[in-house]
Amino acid sequence: MGRFQKEAEEWVAPGGVLIADPQTRNRKINAAYAQLWLADNWFQWAGLAAFASKQVGCGLIHATKLQTAIGAQKAAQEKLRTGKSETIFEGFGFKLSKTDPEVEKELERARAANPLPTEDITFGDNTRSVVQQQLDYVYEMLALGNTSLFLDVYPLHRFFMVRGYKEMEKCLKSRRGIVKDVMWPIAGKVEFGVDAAEIYRTFEAIDAGHIADSVRQMARHEQLNILQPAM
Repeated sequence: MGRFQKEAEEWVAPGGVLIADPQTRNRKINAAYAQLWLADNWFQWAGLAAFASKQVGCGLIHATKLQTAIGAQKAAQEKLRTGKSETIFEGFGFKLSKTDPEVEKELERARAANPLPTEDITFGDNTRSVVQQQLDYVYEMLALGNTSLFLDVYPLHRFFMVRGYKEMEKCLKSRRGIVKDVMWPIAGKVEFGVDAAEIYRTFEAIDAGHIADSVRQMARHEQLNILQPAM
């Protein structure tokens, strides 16, 4: 099992260094899943996973674009607040000022480009607004789930491809034994290498040619045993 685990790690952490940019890492994962399916069309879950992982990448890109739009609006608001203004009237405890029209236009453009609420809330000393913090969390969880699932599932497919189901049936229980030597981002939330029943059912179904059932079983495994407890 260790050989195939290291192969998976090499996709997302070449030379033992995790690819820092989640979007770049996601593209590598998409390619790895697609390669599995192209190598063996019975790996239908992997073919579907290439598309599902691509959607994760779209989510990462969307979150980044929203962060950029929020940042641009906040910067324009700050520029308007601190910029020079012309006093039109002052008296009776009241002051009316005229701000730079170009800065006002810049703020309006920034607001128009931001699909989220125009006035966001920031608490205390945190420079990140509430919505920005939520987007940070979404981005982090998408990347975490994408990487962790890949490190669990890709080696299983490769082991089956090379060694077959009978050898897999014998070796699955020993997978936990390599935990000290593997990269596992969700340690503490999900135990590494558990030989879940759905894994046996997935590859037993592939071995028997029951492809649709294999997809159902692997989908159950990814959701119930990896992603949901990790999130």
